Amino acid sequence: MPFYDRFSLSIGTDQERTIRCILERLWDMLDGPVPIDVENLIGQCIGAMLPDDEGEWTVDRAGAEDALAALAYALRCWKTGDPQESVWAARRACEAVSFFIENQPGAEANARQSASYDHPLEQTELARQRRDIDDLLQGEITTSRLRARAQADALSVIGADKERQD
Repeated sequence: MPFYDRFSLSIGTDQERTIRCILERLWDMLDGPVPIDVENLIGQCIGAMLPDDEGEWTVDRAGAEDALAALAYALRCWKTGDPQESVWAARRACEAVSFFIENQPGAEANARQSASYDHPLEQTELARQRRDIDDLLQGEITTSRLRARAQADALSVIGADKERQD
């Protein structure tokens, strides 16, 4: 969750550790049954989002909101088993990458959005999602390996500092 980490550091929120723990709990839940109040975790994710009228809208803020929403959708998917929740989580990951691309210096406003779909970062995100789905469907990856790969992949998207990875 590098976008969330960067954003929380920039505004000085104390929520970073809580959100990181929620993500860790989700990974733990994927390994087997864990007694937990998932609705409470979803509520904490939503509660960590800033109101739309509070503060400046930045790339880090947009990415942080996408990360929190994706985490909430993933938790809801685990709770309900509804695959649509996983689709929404994946879409928020793509939206974070697109917003990041569209808001880089040097792109014309009209060309930004259309160019983001063909951008190497966007294509890498889509390929990563496809690879993970294929590996999971074929039973070729363990949860712990997928977790490590997801952490490494997340850092590579925005060139985040590896020290921020827990």
